[in-house]
Amino acid sequence: KLEALTHETTPPARYTEATLIKFLEKEGVGRPSTYASIISTIQGRKYAEKEGSALVPSFTAFAVTELLETHFPDLVDTQFTSEMEEQLDEIARGNYDRLSYIKSYYEAESGLKENVDKQESQIEPAKARRINLPLEGLQKEPIELFVGRFGPYVQMGKNGETVSASIPVDMAPAELTSDKIKKLIESSEEGPESLGQDHETGDHIYLLTGRFGPYVQRGEVTEENKKPPRTSLLKGMKPEDVDLKLALKLLSLPRTLGEHPETGKEVKAGVGRYGPFILH
Repeated sequence: KLEALTHETTPPARYTEATLIKFLEKEGVGRPSTYASIISTIQGRKYAEKEGSALVPSFTAFAVTELLETHFPDLVDTQFTSEMEEQLDEIARGNYDRLSYIKSYYEAESGLKENVDKQESQIEPAKARRINLPLEGLQKEPIELFVGRFGPYVQMGKNGETVSASIPVDMAPAELTSDKIKKLIESSEEGPESLGQDHETGDHIYLLTGRFGPYVQRGEVTEENKKPPRTSLLKGMKPEDVDLKLALKLLSLPRTLGEHPETGKEVKAGVGRYGPFILH
């Protein structure tokens, strides 16, 4: 008898605040008094977002880490940081002169100042914004990922032209696949997809995808109409399930519910970037 058995390995679990602190303690990086500020900094600078208890790294985190590892590998090495912590402990105990340490760290040969002065001129902005993610199938395509002023985006060279598309802000690097990238590129290349016309206004209703995810829009962007009415899809809605009727319902928001009995002002219900809301 021959029986086929499969075994699949699972990736290591994401860091939580607790497991990250445990790793820092093991590596000798930071001290109990600094752990809270470390966790706060990586979230405040959007290097990681919390999903439940897990810390999920962002596209910015990949770009910054790659830049530092390329140009300042010694300074971001955990061993270097651990040794620095020990020196600082010696200063706190009064066994080492703080000014001597700062001079050796900052002004000495191959110190921070010389390192930055030397490397700064070698940093190319276009390369610094680029992210190298090991996505399956991506290496065969002329596709590049970048972090820009308005968030992460993808670029693809096609017929001598460059096509760009924003990556939705709620999509983590781990969720990105080569198929999703191609869909974003195709959507950007094909332009707005009209679901039909609003019988009352005659405007076309479009289904689009932006940095905050899929949304519906009434009319096109023109010189006279730079900000046409837009509404994000509700959580759980799939773009393929949106038709003209549903799009018009979304665009009717915010809708008036009535007047507040005490103030006489309108009470409205709508949906925004962070979900449904009531407005008074």
